[in-house]
Amino acid sequence: MSNRELAAQLLERVPESKLYYIIGVLEGAAIPEEIPNAETLAAFREIDEMKANGTGQAFNNLDDLWKSLEGLQNAGAEPEEGELKIELGSI
Repeated sequence: MSNRELAAQLLERVPESKLYYIIGVLEGAAIPEEIPNAETLAAFREIDEMKANGTGQAFNNLDDLWKSLEGLQNAGAEPEEGELKIELGSI
């Protein structure tokens, strides 16, 4: 028996009063998964490479990340090779 057949069989046993909850779960599960585009996949590969080589910059929390980004903006500094450049005004 397939998972779909089992789910349909179990659904027949769910009381009408509980179907409301099941419908919410099914609606959430019915949303198609997003497939990353080429640019996103390239970014994933870049991150994996940075982790493997120990390059790049890591942050333990968002506060430290924002302080770093604000420091770049305030100093007018350009990020070093391999660092992410984010325009704070565009966020």
